[in-house]
Amino acid sequence: MSFFSRVGNFLGSVGSAVAGAAKNAWRVAKETAAKAIVWMADGAESVIGEAKELWRMAEPYVAKARKLLQSMAQNAPHPWLKGLAGILDGLLGALQVFANAELAKKLESALRWCITVAQKLRETFLSKEQAQEARQRKETFKDAQQHATPEQRHALDLAALINNYVLVQSGIKTSLDGAGVDDFEHFLRLRATQKLLNRVEGVLKRAKCVDDISSDDIFLVATGSVLLEADPALSDAEIERLDGIVESIYGKKLIPFVFEEMILIWNEKWKKGEVAWTEANQTAAKDRSLLRRLLMEQRLATLNEEDRTILVGLQDSVEAETRQLNELAANQRYLHKYVGAAEGFLQMLEQDAETLEAEGKGFLAEEGSRVGMLIIACVQKGKPWSELTEEEQSLITDFANIFEQDSQARADQLIEVTVD
Repeated sequence: MSFFSRVGNFLGSVGSAVAGAAKNAWRVAKETAAKAIVWMADGAESVIGEAKELWRMAEPYVAKARKLLQSMAQNAPHPWLKGLAGILDGLLGALQVFANAELAKKLESALRWCITVAQKLRETFLSKEQAQEARQRKETFKDAQQHATPEQRHALDLAALINNYVLVQSGIKTSLDGAGVDDFEHFLRLRATQKLLNRVEGVLKRAKCVDDISSDDIFLVATGSVLLEADPALSDAEIERLDGIVESIYGKKLIPFVFEEMILIWNEKWKKGEVAWTEANQTAAKDRSLLRRLLMEQRLATLNEEDRTILVGLQDSVEAETRQLNELAANQRYLHKYVGAAEGFLQMLEQDAETLEAEGKGFLAEEGSRVGMLIIACVQKGKPWSELTEEEQSLITDFANIFEQDSQARADQLIEVTVD
C-alpha cells in the first residue's frame, strides 16, 4: 500500500468516526472520495502519462517558486536566534562540567552551524557529505534533549528545526536539479513538503523570540524530512496531527492539500493535448483535401508519376492519421473526465455536508460515491472506458462536466500562488 493510500484510509476512518451525527450517505461518499482520489494518483500513469513527463510540466512552476524565495535579502536578521543562544548557553555549561564533555563539544559545534545557517537559510544547500553531517547533528540534538530543561528542550528543537530545514530543502533541490521523480506519489510528497517549508520560513522570518515558533512549526519541518524518504514512516497519530495543522493553516484537509497538485498538472497535460490534436487535425485535413483532389483527378485523367506516388502515400498515411486523431481525441475526453471528477472529489473532501447541501450539491452524496467506485474500478482493475455501460459513462461524464470550470479555476489559482 502506498503512503497516501494509507493516509486516505486512515483519515477516511477518522472522519467517519468524528462525523457520527452526519448522514450515513455523506460518510460513505467522503470515504469513497478519499479512496478514489488516492487511486487516481496511484494509477495516474495509465491515464495521464509517466511521472517523468508530468515532472517536466510541473518543473517550471516549482523552479520559479524556488527562485523567488532564493532572491530574498541575504543575512536577514532573526532576533529569536539570540534568545536561543542564551537559553542553551546554560545547557552547554552543565554538559561541559557535570554530564558529557564530548556531547557538549558536538552540541556547541552543531549550534554554531545552525545559528550561522539561519542567517542565510534559503541560500544554504548541502552536498551529499554535508547532508550526512546534518544527520549526525540530528543525533546530537536528540542526545542533548536528555539533559535539558523544558525551556532548553524547546530551544534545542528550534536548532534541530534549522538543521532539518536545510536537509529538506537540499533534498528538494536535488530532485529539482536532477532527473526529477520516479513516480507520481514522490512528486506529490515533494510539492506538499515544499509548501510546508514555505510556511515555516515565513514564521521564522517574523519571529521575535523563541516562543513565536511553535511546536507545530517544528513538527512540520520534521515531517517534511520524513515525506522525502523513499518509504515515509509516519504514525497514525502523526498523520492525524499533520491533517489538523494543514486544515488550521490552509483551510483544507491533508488529502485535498496534497492532491490538488494533480489538478494543476493534469490540466496542463490536457491543454497540451488539445494543442497537439489541433495541429495534427490541421495536418490531416490538408492531407485529406489533397487525397480527395488527386482521386478526382485520377478519375478524370491519368496522373503523372509524381502525383501517383503522392497518392499512394496519402492513401496509407491518411488512414493512419485518422486513427491516431481518434485515439488522441478519446484520450483527451478521458483525461477531461478524470480532471473534472478529481475536482469533484476534492470538493467533497474540502467541505462539510451542510455546506455542500447549502450549495445545492446534495447529489454528491449518492452520485459521488458511484463515480468514485467506477473510477477506482477503471484505475485499480484496468477496466477500460469502453467496458462501462452507457449509463455509467454518462454518470461519470455528467459528474466531470459539473466541475469543469472549478477545476480550471483551481489550476489557475495554484499557478498564481506558486509563481507570483
